[in-house]
Amino acid sequence: DSAADRVRDIVLEALPPSQRSLAADDLLTLHGMDSLMATEIAGRITDTFGLPVPLTIAFECPTLAALSARVTQLLRQAERQPLVSWRFVALPEVVPSRNEPHE
Repeated sequence: DSAADRVRDIVLEALPPSQRSLAADDLLTLHGMDSLMATEIAGRITDTFGLPVPLTIAFECPTLAALSARVTQLLRQAERQPLVSWRFVALPEVVPSRNEPHE
């Protein structure tokens, strides 16, 4: 399954059954998407891809094609950027206790 296929499945599951025949360039709001469904879509994208997305992503990317493209772009960015940045620092050999004077 490609990311676009999984995004399509997420969107179709969130829409009302009567609105599930959806072309890639159809506006999601014309198929019954409201703010609650948009929040559900964002949550499912986060759960499916492990990718935090804004709750407004379905409004920012109002078609299935735009939403799929944005998720694909975010996935590519996440692959190039580490989630955690490590920095090593030198520690003193002996850590003074509270009772010992510091130098």
